[in-house]
Amino acid sequence: MSQLRLLLVRHGQSAANAEQRMQGRLDSPLTALGRRQADAMAARITREPHLDALYSSPLQRALHTADALAACWTLRPIVLDDLMETDIGEATGLTWQEFNARWPQEGVAIRSGEPDAIWPGGESRAQLAARAARVMDYVTGRHPSGVVAVVSHGGTLRWAVAHLMRGKEFGHPDHGFDNCAVTEVILGDGEPSIACANDTDHLADVEEEEVRSA
Repeated sequence: MSQLRLLLVRHGQSAANAEQRMQGRLDSPLTALGRRQADAMAARITREPHLDALYSSPLQRALHTADALAACWTLRPIVLDDLMETDIGEATGLTWQEFNARWPQEGVAIRSGEPDAIWPGGESRAQLAARAARVMDYVTGRHPSGVVAVVSHGGTLRWAVAHLMRGKEFGHPDHGFDNCAVTEVILGDGEPSIACANDTDHLADVEEEEVRSA
């Protein structure tokens, strides 16, 4: 039976993450901690017997995370625009508190998971869900079997998992992604399954070092 193992990876900590600012398409770089997280994630995935392909969002926090993995294999990241994070429009660069103060009704709709909720000047939840589905269909169509890594963003990856697990509704998916966490989705002839969800065990030493240096 052919089987595809999809390793879905969120990028490492970015400067905007550290400042607790909403990024969307803001091209925020990795912090020093984010780079260490990326290296630890890459070391985890090098334990795989092989990696057939590597895909990445073009935003630098994701692409530089993917580069850490690419350096361990003879692969170059394949950049797909559809892997970018949610376009949050006028909320880009704001804290959640700043956004909620300016757009309280939109804030309630977005947090409640309404399918028609839309970021001011940005994407709706339904548009993000459709985009995540489209890019996952593209990747899985090119790779019916093997091991493939995808480096993207928390919002996009949540909807990617919902689509891969055959979710039909545009409700807010519950699956979360920490920085440089790995979720493995297995696809084959039977029902899709999740081998690990939001796995951050490989980051334990990085987190200990961060605490010691604080």
